[in-house]
Amino acid sequence: MKKNRSIRQVNPKGRYWIWYLMPALIIYTLFMAYPLIDSVRLSMFSGNVGNQTFIGLENFKELFSSAEHSQRYWNALSNTGIFFLIHMVVQNVLGMLFAVLLTQRGLKGNNVFAPIAARFVRDGAEFLVNISEDAWFIHSVGAYQHFY
Repeated sequence: MKKNRSIRQVNPKGRYWIWYLMPALIIYTLFMAYPLIDSVRLSMFSGNVGNQTFIGLENFKELFSSAEHSQRYWNALSNTGIFFLIHMVVQNVLGMLFAVLLTQRGLKGNNVFAPIAARFVRDGAEFLVNISEDAWFIHSVGAYQHFY
């Protein structure tokens, strides 16, 4: 008996999955990896855009040897670490709690809880847009008003 050839089967060994990863990989490379690598490159130069001089690791020597710069660097690094740890713990615990609550089959009021949770997500996104210094273009255009 012949197999029906009109139904296409997905080949699990095929390489089709790479096309699903390409958009994310391109966006990640453009907006995360390239700026990070370029920042490391720029840290080894001194001067302005038109007049740059390669100085190697001198900026890092100055950062760690100068008392003022060193104190500010370590303070900023510790503040970032503390913020990251608290943020990740709270975010992950609350995210797992909400996920468990929303997937309970016997939970009454599930249709009421989901819009409330969505409101918190929207409010959090709005808060981040409003306090972000990098979002000057959103504030100048007035696009943030669409959150209301």
